[in-house]
Amino acid sequence: MAQCVQSVQEFLQDSFVPMVAVLCSKEADRVSRKNKLSFPELLRPFCRLLSEGHIRDPNNQLQTVKNLRICVNAVNTNPVSSPAVLSPAQYRQLGEVVSSCQPLEGAAATTFKTGDYNLNLSVTTPWFEAYRESFLQSMPASEHEFLNHYLACLLVVSSTEAVPVEQFLKLSQEQHRIQHSGEYTHPRWFIPNTLKYYVLLHDVSEGDEQRAETVYEDMKQRYGPQGCYLLKINSRAVSAEEDEQIPDPWSQYLHKNNLRYQDPGDAAPAAEKGGGASDEQGGSLAQTGDGESSCLNSHPLQLEADSSSTSLNEAEMKQVKPDADGVAPVAVGHGSCLTLNDHDRIRQFVQEFTFRGLLPHIEKNIRQLNDQLVSRKGLSRSLFTATKKWFGGGKAPEKSMSEPKSACGLLYPPEAPELQIRKMADLCFLVQHYELAYSCYHTAKKDFLSDQALLYAAGALEMAAVSAFLQGGGARPYPAHYMDTAIQKYRDDCRNMVLAERCALLSAEILKNQGKYSEACHAPHQDDQ
Repeated sequence: MAQCVQSVQEFLQDSFVPMVAVLCSKEADRVSRKNKLSFPELLRPFCRLLSEGHIRDPNNQLQTVKNLRICVNAVNTNPVSSPAVLSPAQYRQLGEVVSSCQPLEGAAATTFKTGDYNLNLSVTTPWFEAYRESFLQSMPASEHEFLNHYLACLLVVSSTEAVPVEQFLKLSQEQHRIQHSGEYTHPRWFIPNTLKYYVLLHDVSEGDEQRAETVYEDMKQRYGPQGCYLLKINSRAVSAEEDEQIPDPWSQYLHKNNLRYQDPGDAAPAAEKGGGASDEQGGSLAQTGDGESSCLNSHPLQLEADSSSTSLNEAEMKQVKPDADGVAPVAVGHGSCLTLNDHDRIRQFVQEFTFRGLLPHIEKNIRQLNDQLVSRKGLSRSLFTATKKWFGGGKAPEKSMSEPKSACGLLYPPEAPELQIRKMADLCFLVQHYELAYSCYHTAKKDFLSDQALLYAAGALEMAAVSAFLQGGGARPYPAHYMDTAIQKYRDDCRNMVLAERCALLSAEILKNQGKYSEACHAPHQDDQ
Protein backbone atom coordinates (compact mmCIF):
# COMPACT_ATOMS: atom_id res chain seq x y z
CA MET A 1 0.00 0.00 0.00
CA ALA A 2 1.07 3.61 -0.53
CA GLN A 3 3.08 5.19 2.25
CA CYS A 4 1.83 8.33 4.03
CA VAL A 5 4.08 11.13 5.23
CA GLN A 6 2.82 10.88 8.81
CA SER A 7 3.07 7.81 10.99
CA VAL A 8 -0.26 6.40 12.15
CA GLN A 9 0.46 7.63 15.69
CA GLU A 10 1.09 11.17 14.41
CA PHE A 11 -2.04 11.03 12.27
CA LEU A 12 -4.25 9.92 15.16
CA GLN A 13 -2.75 12.48 17.52
CA ASP A 14 -3.22 15.31 15.01
CA SER A 15 -6.82 14.28 14.32
CA PHE A 16 -7.86 15.44 17.80
CA VAL A 17 -6.08 18.49 19.20
CA PRO A 18 -6.93 21.15 21.81
CA MET A 19 -9.16 23.85 20.32
CA VAL A 20 -8.48 27.53 21.05
CA ALA A 21 -10.80 30.39 20.07
CA VAL A 22 -9.76 33.98 19.31
CA LEU A 23 -11.53 37.31 19.83
CA CYS A 24 -9.67 40.39 18.56
CA SER A 25 -10.32 44.09 18.95
CA LYS A 26 -10.60 45.92 15.63
CA GLU A 27 -7.28 47.67 16.20
CA ALA A 28 -5.50 44.40 16.97
CA ASP A 29 -6.98 42.90 13.82
CA ARG A 30 -5.68 45.87 11.81
CA VAL A 31 -2.17 45.36 13.20
CA SER A 32 -2.25 41.68 12.27
CA ARG A 33 -3.67 42.27 8.78
CA LYS A 34 -0.75 44.48 7.82
CA ASN A 35 0.71 41.06 7.03
CA LYS A 36 -2.38 39.97 5.04
CA LEU A 37 -3.18 37.59 7.87
CA SER A 38 -5.82 37.48 10.57
CA PHE A 39 -4.49 36.81 14.06
CA PRO A 40 -5.44 33.09 14.01
CA GLU A 41 -3.76 32.76 10.61
CA LEU A 42 -0.69 34.53 11.97
CA LEU A 43 -0.28 31.80 14.60
CA ARG A 44 -1.06 28.80 12.42
CA PRO A 45 2.47 27.79 11.28
CA PHE A 46 3.69 27.93 14.88
CA CYS A 47 0.99 25.83 16.54
CA ARG A 48 3.08 22.68 16.85
CA LEU A 49 5.23 22.75 19.97
CA LEU A 50 8.88 21.85 19.54
CA SER A 51 9.54 20.99 23.19
CA GLU A 52 7.86 18.68 25.69
CA GLY A 53 5.21 19.71 28.18
CA HIS A 54 4.11 18.00 31.38
CA ILE A 55 0.97 17.53 33.45
CA ARG A 56 0.20 15.58 36.61
CA ASP A 57 -2.69 13.13 36.63
CA PRO A 58 -5.11 12.67 39.58
CA ASN A 59 -2.61 10.27 41.16
CA ASN A 60 0.05 13.01 40.95
CA GLN A 61 2.01 11.01 38.39
CA LEU A 62 3.95 13.13 35.88
CA GLN A 63 2.80 12.69 32.27
CA THR A 64 4.84 13.91 29.30
CA VAL A 65 3.13 15.67 26.38
CA LYS A 66 5.15 15.38 23.15
CA ASN A 67 4.80 16.93 19.72
CA LEU A 68 1.56 18.64 20.72
CA ARG A 69 -0.32 20.73 18.18
CA ILE A 70 -3.11 23.17 19.01
CA CYS A 71 -5.81 24.49 16.67
CA VAL A 72 -6.55 28.23 16.74
CA ASN A 73 -9.69 29.66 15.09
CA ALA A 74 -11.57 32.94 15.18
CA VAL A 75 -14.90 32.77 17.00
CA ASN A 76 -17.73 32.15 14.55
CA THR A 77 -21.27 32.06 15.93
CA ASN A 78 -22.99 31.11 12.68
CA PRO A 79 -24.89 27.80 12.82
CA VAL A 80 -23.28 24.92 10.96
CA SER A 81 -24.87 22.30 8.77
CA SER A 82 -26.21 19.06 10.22
CA PRO A 83 -23.43 17.06 11.89
CA ALA A 84 -24.77 13.94 10.15
CA VAL A 85 -23.96 15.04 6.59
CA LEU A 86 -21.51 17.39 4.90
CA SER A 87 -22.86 20.52 3.25
CA PRO A 88 -22.70 21.00 -0.53
CA ALA A 89 -19.90 23.52 -0.03
CA GLN A 90 -17.88 20.99 1.93
CA TYR A 91 -18.37 18.33 -0.74
CA ARG A 92 -17.22 20.82 -3.35
CA GLN A 93 -14.18 21.76 -1.30
CA LEU A 94 -13.15 18.15 -0.72
CA GLY A 95 -13.39 17.44 -4.44
CA GLU A 96 -11.18 20.40 -5.25
CA VAL A 97 -8.66 19.38 -2.59
CA VAL A 98 -8.34 15.98 -4.23
CA SER A 99 -8.00 17.49 -7.72
CA SER A 100 -5.24 19.85 -6.61
CA CYS A 101 -3.13 17.19 -4.89
CA GLN A 102 -2.52 14.59 -7.58
CA PRO A 103 0.94 12.91 -7.78
CA LEU A 104 3.47 14.64 -10.01
CA GLU A 105 4.24 13.17 -13.40
CA GLY A 106 7.20 10.84 -13.21
CA ALA A 107 6.70 10.23 -9.49
CA ALA A 108 7.96 6.94 -8.08
CA ALA A 109 5.62 4.02 -8.71
CA THR A 110 5.34 0.36 -7.83
CA THR A 111 4.40 -2.22 -10.47
CA PHE A 112 1.87 -4.94 -9.67
CA LYS A 113 1.10 -7.80 -12.05
CA THR A 114 -2.49 -8.99 -12.09
CA GLY A 115 -3.50 -11.43 -14.79
CA ASP A 116 -2.37 -10.06 -18.15
CA TYR A 117 -1.92 -6.52 -16.83
CA ASN A 118 0.95 -4.66 -15.21
CA LEU A 119 -0.37 -1.87 -12.99
CA ASN A 120 1.84 1.08 -12.10
CA LEU A 121 0.64 2.46 -8.76
CA SER A 122 1.99 5.57 -7.09
CA VAL A 123 4.12 5.02 -4.00
CA THR A 124 2.50 8.04 -2.34
CA THR A 125 -1.10 9.25 -2.27
CA PRO A 126 -1.00 13.01 -1.57
CA TRP A 127 -4.60 13.36 -2.75
CA PHE A 128 -5.80 10.92 -0.10
CA GLU A 129 -3.86 12.58 2.69
CA ALA A 130 -5.17 15.99 1.61
CA TYR A 131 -8.73 14.65 1.47
CA ARG A 132 -8.37 13.01 4.86
CA GLU A 133 -6.97 16.15 6.49
CA SER A 134 -9.63 18.42 4.98
CA PHE A 135 -12.41 15.99 5.90
CA LEU A 136 -11.31 15.82 9.53
CA GLN A 137 -11.03 19.62 9.65
CA SER A 138 -14.62 19.85 8.43
CA MET A 139 -15.97 17.81 11.35
CA PRO A 140 -18.62 19.87 13.16
CA ALA A 141 -18.72 19.94 16.94
CA SER A 142 -21.24 17.47 18.33
CA GLU A 143 -23.10 17.18 21.62
CA HIS A 144 -22.05 13.58 22.19
CA GLU A 145 -18.32 14.38 22.41
CA PHE A 146 -16.15 17.32 23.45
CA LEU A 147 -13.02 16.87 21.35
CA ASN A 148 -13.96 19.69 18.94
CA HIS A 149 -15.13 22.08 21.66
CA TYR A 150 -13.11 25.15 22.61
CA LEU A 151 -11.02 24.89 25.75
CA ALA A 152 -9.67 28.44 25.80
CA CYS A 153 -10.14 31.86 24.24
CA LEU A 154 -7.37 34.31 23.35
CA LEU A 155 -8.48 37.92 23.90
CA VAL A 156 -6.26 40.12 21.71
CA VAL A 157 -5.95 43.91 22.07
CA SER A 158 -3.50 46.35 20.48
CA SER A 159 -1.10 48.38 22.62
CA THR A 160 -2.19 51.48 20.67
CA GLU A 161 -5.71 51.35 22.14
CA ALA A 162 -6.58 54.41 24.23
CA VAL A 163 -7.42 52.21 27.23
CA PRO A 164 -6.38 48.59 26.50
CA VAL A 165 -7.83 47.26 29.77
CA GLU A 166 -11.29 48.48 28.76
CA GLN A 167 -10.99 46.63 25.46
CA PHE A 168 -9.99 43.46 27.31
CA LEU A 169 -13.08 43.84 29.49
CA LYS A 170 -15.32 44.20 26.42
CA LEU A 171 -13.84 41.11 24.79
CA SER A 172 -14.15 39.13 28.01
CA GLN A 173 -17.80 40.11 28.36
CA GLU A 174 -18.40 39.26 24.71
CA GLN A 175 -16.93 35.77 25.13
CA HIS A 176 -19.06 35.24 28.24
CA ARG A 177 -22.19 36.39 26.40
CA ILE A 178 -21.54 34.08 23.45
CA GLN A 179 -20.97 31.08 25.71
CA HIS A 180 -23.54 31.59 28.47
CA SER A 181 -26.40 33.80 27.24
CA GLY A 182 -28.18 30.96 25.43
CA GLU A 183 -28.44 33.17 22.36
CA TYR A 184 -25.97 31.11 20.34
CA THR A 185 -25.67 27.40 19.69
CA HIS A 186 -22.20 27.76 18.15
CA PRO A 187 -19.38 27.59 18.76
CA ARG A 188 -19.39 24.92 21.45
CA TRP A 189 -17.30 25.28 24.58
CA PHE A 190 -15.66 22.45 26.47
CA ILE A 191 -16.32 23.55 30.04
CA PRO A 192 -18.30 26.42 31.63
CA ASN A 193 -15.14 28.10 32.95
CA THR A 194 -13.33 28.68 29.66
CA LEU A 195 -9.71 29.75 30.01
CA LYS A 196 -9.31 33.41 28.99
CA TYR A 197 -5.80 34.43 28.01
CA TYR A 198 -5.07 38.13 27.52
CA VAL A 199 -2.72 39.09 24.68
CA LEU A 200 -1.37 42.62 24.20
CA LEU A 201 -0.32 42.93 20.55
CA HIS A 202 2.41 45.53 20.04
CA ASP A 203 3.29 46.91 16.59
CA VAL A 204 7.01 47.67 16.86
CA SER A 205 6.99 49.87 13.76
CA GLU A 206 4.41 52.35 15.06
CA GLY A 207 3.76 51.76 18.76
CA ASP A 208 5.26 53.20 21.93
CA GLU A 209 7.25 50.33 23.43
CA GLN A 210 7.60 51.92 26.86
CA ARG A 211 3.83 52.41 27.06
CA ALA A 212 3.28 48.81 25.95
CA GLU A 213 5.57 47.56 28.73
CA THR A 214 3.71 49.71 31.27
CA VAL A 215 0.34 48.34 30.15
CA TYR A 216 1.72 44.80 30.30
CA GLU A 217 2.90 45.27 33.88
CA ASP A 218 -0.62 46.37 34.79
CA MET A 219 -2.02 43.29 33.00
CA LYS A 220 0.20 40.99 35.05
CA GLN A 221 -1.20 42.54 38.21
CA ARG A 222 -4.79 42.10 36.98
CA TYR A 223 -4.68 38.71 35.26
CA GLY A 224 -1.58 37.12 36.76
CA PRO A 225 1.74 36.53 34.97
CA GLN A 226 0.47 33.12 33.79
CA GLY A 227 -2.64 34.61 32.19
CA CYS A 228 -1.33 37.28 29.83
CA TYR A 229 1.38 37.97 27.27
CA LEU A 230 2.99 40.87 25.41
CA LEU A 231 3.52 39.87 21.77
CA LYS A 232 5.69 42.19 19.68
CA ILE A 233 5.42 41.96 15.88
CA ASN A 234 5.89 44.03 12.71
CA SER A 235 9.57 44.83 13.28
CA ARG A 236 10.18 45.06 9.54
CA ALA A 237 9.28 48.20 7.63
CA VAL A 238 7.02 47.69 4.63
CA SER A 239 9.58 49.55 2.52
CA ALA A 240 12.36 47.09 3.37
CA GLU A 241 14.77 46.03 0.66
CA GLU A 242 13.04 43.94 -1.99
CA ASP A 243 15.93 41.50 -2.18
CA GLU A 244 15.64 40.62 1.51
CA GLN A 245 14.32 37.07 1.52
CA ILE A 246 12.03 36.27 4.46
CA PRO A 247 10.40 32.81 4.53
CA ASP A 248 6.63 32.59 4.11
CA PRO A 249 5.56 29.65 6.31
CA TRP A 250 1.87 30.61 5.98
CA SER A 251 1.21 29.62 2.37
CA GLN A 252 1.35 25.89 3.05
CA TYR A 253 -1.30 26.31 5.76
CA LEU A 254 -3.59 28.83 4.09
CA HIS A 255 -3.98 26.86 0.87
CA LYS A 256 -5.46 24.07 2.98
CA ASN A 257 -8.86 25.60 3.43
CA ASN A 258 -10.08 25.39 6.99
CA LEU A 259 -13.67 24.16 6.79
CA ARG A 260 -14.33 24.01 10.51
CA TYR A 261 -17.44 26.07 11.30
CA GLN A 262 -17.26 27.69 7.87
CA ASP A 263 -19.77 27.67 5.03
CA PRO A 264 -19.91 29.90 1.97
CA GLY A 265 -22.31 32.71 2.72
CA ASP A 266 -21.35 32.97 6.37
CA ALA A 267 -22.03 36.41 7.69
CA ALA A 268 -19.83 38.29 10.11
CA PRO A 269 -19.77 36.77 13.59
CA ALA A 270 -21.93 37.90 16.44
CA ALA A 271 -18.89 39.53 17.99
CA GLU A 272 -19.52 42.37 15.56
CA LYS A 273 -22.70 43.16 17.46
CA GLY A 274 -21.02 43.06 20.84
CA GLY A 275 -18.76 46.06 20.40
CA GLY A 276 -15.03 45.64 20.66
CA ALA A 277 -14.61 42.37 18.78
CA SER A 278 -13.38 42.36 15.24
CA ASP A 279 -15.79 41.51 12.43
CA GLU A 280 -13.06 39.75 10.49
CA GLN A 281 -12.79 35.97 10.49
CA GLY A 282 -9.59 34.00 10.20
CA GLY A 283 -9.36 30.67 8.49
CA SER A 284 -12.33 31.17 6.17
CA LEU A 285 -12.87 29.28 2.96
CA ALA A 286 -10.76 30.20 -0.01
CA GLN A 287 -12.47 31.59 -3.09
CA THR A 288 -13.24 28.82 -5.54
CA GLY A 289 -13.86 28.97 -9.24
CA ASP A 290 -17.14 28.67 -11.07
CA GLY A 291 -16.28 25.29 -12.51
CA GLU A 292 -18.22 22.17 -11.70
CA SER A 293 -17.13 20.37 -8.56
CA SER A 294 -15.11 17.23 -9.05
CA CYS A 295 -16.37 15.53 -5.89
CA LEU A 296 -17.97 12.12 -6.01
CA ASN A 297 -21.75 11.89 -6.03
CA SER A 298 -21.80 8.61 -4.15
CA HIS A 299 -20.09 7.63 -0.96
CA PRO A 300 -18.94 4.22 0.33
CA LEU A 301 -20.85 4.84 3.56
CA GLN A 302 -23.97 6.25 1.93
CA LEU A 303 -27.29 4.79 3.03
CA GLU A 304 -29.21 2.96 0.33
CA ALA A 305 -32.48 4.20 1.79
CA ASP A 306 -33.24 7.87 2.24
CA SER A 307 -30.32 8.74 -0.01
CA SER A 308 -32.02 11.97 -1.03
CA SER A 309 -31.12 13.52 2.31
CA THR A 310 -27.51 12.39 2.44
CA SER A 311 -26.14 12.62 -1.08
CA LEU A 312 -25.61 15.31 -3.66
CA ASN A 313 -26.36 14.98 -7.32
CA GLU A 314 -24.62 16.91 -10.05
CA ALA A 315 -27.49 19.36 -10.49
CA GLU A 316 -27.29 20.32 -6.83
CA MET A 317 -23.54 20.74 -7.04
CA LYS A 318 -23.82 23.03 -10.06
CA GLN A 319 -26.20 25.25 -8.14
CA VAL A 320 -23.78 25.76 -5.25
CA LYS A 321 -21.90 29.01 -5.76
CA PRO A 322 -19.48 30.53 -3.28
CA ASP A 323 -20.70 33.77 -1.78
CA ALA A 324 -18.01 36.37 -2.23
CA ASP A 325 -19.22 38.24 0.85
CA GLY A 326 -18.59 35.23 3.05
CA VAL A 327 -15.42 33.89 1.48
CA ALA A 328 -11.96 35.35 1.90
CA PRO A 329 -9.50 34.75 -0.94
CA VAL A 330 -6.14 33.38 0.03
CA ALA A 331 -3.67 36.22 0.30
CA VAL A 332 -0.19 36.24 -1.18
CA GLY A 333 2.97 37.76 0.22
CA HIS A 334 2.13 36.96 3.82
CA GLY A 335 4.15 38.32 6.72
CA SER A 336 5.72 41.21 4.83
CA CYS A 337 6.14 43.20 8.06
CA LEU A 338 7.66 40.34 10.05
CA THR A 339 11.32 39.55 10.61
CA LEU A 340 12.73 36.17 11.58
CA ASN A 341 12.89 37.49 15.14
CA ASP A 342 9.15 38.15 14.92
CA HIS A 343 8.65 34.55 13.80
CA ASP A 344 10.55 33.43 16.90
CA ARG A 345 8.44 35.71 19.10
CA ILE A 346 5.21 34.23 17.74
CA ARG A 347 6.53 30.70 18.26
CA GLN A 348 7.57 31.57 21.81
CA PHE A 349 4.15 33.08 22.51
CA VAL A 350 2.34 29.91 21.43
CA GLN A 351 4.66 27.83 23.60
CA GLU A 352 4.21 30.09 26.64
CA PHE A 353 0.43 30.11 26.26
CA THR A 354 0.31 26.33 25.97
CA PHE A 355 2.76 25.43 28.72
CA ARG A 356 1.84 28.14 31.24
CA GLY A 357 -1.84 28.57 30.44
CA LEU A 358 -3.52 25.76 28.52
CA LEU A 359 -1.86 22.64 29.97
CA PRO A 360 -2.25 23.78 33.63
CA HIS A 361 -5.90 24.61 32.82
CA ILE A 362 -6.47 21.10 31.44
CA GLU A 363 -4.65 19.50 34.38
CA LYS A 364 -6.80 21.44 36.87
CA ASN A 365 -10.02 20.41 35.14
CA ILE A 366 -9.02 16.74 34.98
CA ARG A 367 -8.45 16.84 38.74
CA GLN A 368 -11.75 18.63 39.38
CA LEU A 369 -13.72 16.22 37.21
CA ASN A 370 -12.05 13.27 38.91
CA ASP A 371 -12.93 14.65 42.35
CA GLN A 372 -16.54 15.32 41.34
CA LEU A 373 -17.00 11.87 39.84
CA VAL A 374 -15.41 10.11 42.78
CA SER A 375 -17.67 12.06 45.13
CA ARG A 376 -20.80 11.24 43.12
CA LYS A 377 -19.92 7.59 42.83
CA GLY A 378 -18.94 7.33 46.48
CA LEU A 379 -15.45 6.08 45.73
CA SER A 380 -12.50 6.47 48.03
CA ARG A 381 -9.87 6.34 45.30
CA SER A 382 -9.32 8.18 42.03
CA LEU A 383 -10.85 7.06 38.76
CA PHE A 384 -7.42 6.00 37.61
CA THR A 385 -7.28 3.17 40.15
CA ALA A 386 -10.96 2.48 40.72
CA THR A 387 -12.55 2.47 37.27
CA LYS A 388 -13.78 -1.12 37.60
CA LYS A 389 -16.13 -0.12 40.43
CA TRP A 390 -18.01 2.31 38.23
CA PHE A 391 -19.97 -0.04 36.03
CA GLY A 392 -23.70 0.27 36.45
CA GLY A 393 -24.43 3.70 35.01
CA GLY A 394 -26.08 6.70 36.52
CA LYS A 395 -29.26 8.61 35.92
CA ALA A 396 -31.07 7.63 32.75
CA PRO A 397 -30.75 10.18 29.95
CA GLU A 398 -33.57 12.54 29.20
CA LYS A 399 -35.44 12.73 25.92
CA SER A 400 -35.42 16.11 24.27
CA MET A 401 -38.84 17.14 22.98
CA SER A 402 -37.27 18.38 19.76
CA GLU A 403 -35.31 15.17 19.13
CA PRO A 404 -36.64 12.16 17.21
CA LYS A 405 -38.08 9.37 19.32
CA SER A 406 -35.19 7.03 18.71
CA ALA A 407 -32.20 5.73 20.61
CA CYS A 408 -30.00 8.36 18.96
CA GLY A 409 -32.33 11.14 20.10
CA LEU A 410 -31.45 10.61 23.75
CA LEU A 411 -29.87 13.58 25.46
CA TYR A 412 -28.14 13.70 28.83
CA PRO A 413 -28.40 16.79 31.01
CA PRO A 414 -25.09 18.72 31.04
CA GLU A 415 -24.34 17.73 34.63
CA ALA A 416 -24.95 13.98 34.08
CA PRO A 417 -22.10 11.82 35.45
CA GLU A 418 -21.94 9.95 32.14
CA LEU A 419 -21.09 13.17 30.29
CA GLN A 420 -18.56 14.17 32.93
CA ILE A 421 -16.78 10.85 32.42
CA ARG A 422 -16.75 11.44 28.66
CA LYS A 423 -15.48 14.98 29.21
CA MET A 424 -12.66 13.73 31.42
CA ALA A 425 -11.79 11.07 28.84
CA ASP A 426 -11.52 13.69 26.09
CA LEU A 427 -9.33 15.94 28.24
CA CYS A 428 -6.99 13.04 28.99
CA PHE A 429 -6.84 12.07 25.32
CA LEU A 430 -5.96 15.62 24.22
CA VAL A 431 -2.94 15.65 26.55
CA GLN A 432 -1.86 12.13 25.50
CA HIS A 433 -2.73 10.36 28.76
CA TYR A 434 -4.10 7.44 26.79
CA GLU A 435 -4.24 4.94 29.66
CA LEU A 436 -6.53 7.12 31.76
CA ALA A 437 -8.47 8.14 28.65
CA TYR A 438 -9.11 4.48 27.80
CA SER A 439 -10.37 3.78 31.33
CA CYS A 440 -12.82 6.68 31.11
CA TYR A 441 -14.02 5.81 27.59
CA HIS A 442 -14.49 2.19 28.60
CA THR A 443 -16.57 3.20 31.62
CA ALA A 444 -18.62 5.69 29.60
CA LYS A 445 -19.23 3.05 26.92
CA LYS A 446 -20.76 0.71 29.50
CA ASP A 447 -23.06 3.43 30.82
CA PHE A 448 -24.17 4.59 27.36
CA LEU A 449 -24.92 1.06 26.18
CA SER A 450 -26.87 0.42 29.37
CA ASP A 451 -28.98 3.51 28.62
CA GLN A 452 -29.29 2.63 24.90
CA ALA A 453 -27.76 6.02 24.06
CA LEU A 454 -26.29 4.69 20.83
CA LEU A 455 -24.65 7.85 19.46
CA TYR A 456 -22.84 8.40 22.75
CA ALA A 457 -21.93 4.71 22.90
CA ALA A 458 -20.51 4.73 19.37
CA GLY A 459 -18.33 7.73 20.21
CA ALA A 460 -17.00 6.09 23.37
CA LEU A 461 -16.28 2.84 21.51
CA GLU A 462 -14.42 4.71 18.76
CA MET A 463 -12.19 6.66 21.13
CA ALA A 464 -11.61 3.72 23.47
CA ALA A 465 -10.19 1.80 20.51
CA VAL A 466 -7.95 4.70 19.46
CA SER A 467 -6.74 5.18 23.05
CA ALA A 468 -5.95 1.48 23.40
CA PHE A 469 -3.89 1.55 20.20
CA LEU A 470 -1.98 4.71 21.16
CA GLN A 471 -0.92 3.28 24.51
CA GLY A 472 1.55 1.13 22.61
CA GLY A 473 4.03 -1.21 24.21
CA GLY A 474 1.53 -4.07 24.22
CA ALA A 475 -0.34 -2.54 27.16
CA ARG A 476 -3.55 -4.08 25.83
CA PRO A 477 -4.56 -5.61 22.49
CA TYR A 478 -6.20 -3.29 19.99
CA PRO A 479 -10.00 -3.87 20.20
CA ALA A 480 -10.81 -3.82 16.48
CA HIS A 481 -14.36 -4.96 17.22
CA TYR A 482 -14.95 -1.66 19.06
CA MET A 483 -14.32 0.21 15.81
CA ASP A 484 -16.50 -2.17 13.80
CA THR A 485 -19.36 -1.72 16.25
CA ALA A 486 -18.91 2.06 16.29
CA ILE A 487 -19.08 2.24 12.47
CA GLN A 488 -22.22 0.12 12.45
CA LYS A 489 -23.93 2.23 15.13
CA TYR A 490 -22.99 5.53 13.50
CA ARG A 491 -24.13 4.37 10.08
CA ASP A 492 -27.12 2.09 10.66
CA ASP A 493 -28.55 3.12 14.04
CA CYS A 494 -27.73 6.84 14.04
CA ARG A 495 -27.58 7.35 10.26
CA ASN A 496 -24.63 9.68 10.69
CA MET A 497 -22.44 9.30 7.61
CA VAL A 498 -19.87 11.89 8.67
CA LEU A 499 -18.99 10.20 11.95
CA ALA A 500 -19.10 6.77 10.29
CA GLU A 501 -16.55 7.92 7.73
CA ARG A 502 -14.30 9.42 10.39
CA CYS A 503 -14.38 6.17 12.32
CA ALA A 504 -13.64 4.18 9.16
CA LEU A 505 -10.66 6.40 8.29
CA LEU A 506 -9.17 5.98 11.76
CA SER A 507 -9.81 2.23 11.76
CA ALA A 508 -8.26 1.73 8.32
CA GLU A 509 -5.02 3.47 9.32
CA ILE A 510 -4.67 1.41 12.49
CA LEU A 511 -5.36 -1.87 10.69
CA LYS A 512 -2.92 -0.94 7.93
CA ASN A 513 -0.26 -0.25 10.57
CA GLN A 514 -0.83 -3.77 11.91
CA GLY A 515 -0.43 -5.29 8.45
CA LYS A 516 -4.13 -6.19 8.24
CA TYR A 517 -4.63 -4.79 4.75
CA SER A 518 -7.64 -6.91 3.86
CA GLU A 519 -9.45 -5.82 7.03
CA ALA A 520 -8.48 -2.20 6.37
CA CYS A 521 -10.06 -2.33 2.91
CA HIS A 522 -13.17 -3.99 4.29
CA ALA A 523 -13.67 -1.78 7.35
CA PRO A 524 -15.53 1.12 5.68
CA HIS A 525 -18.02 -1.32 4.15
CA GLN A 526 -18.56 -3.43 7.26
CA ASP A 527 -22.16 -4.59 7.45
CA ASP A 528 -22.23 -7.31 10.08
CA GLN A 529 -20.91 -7.01 13.59
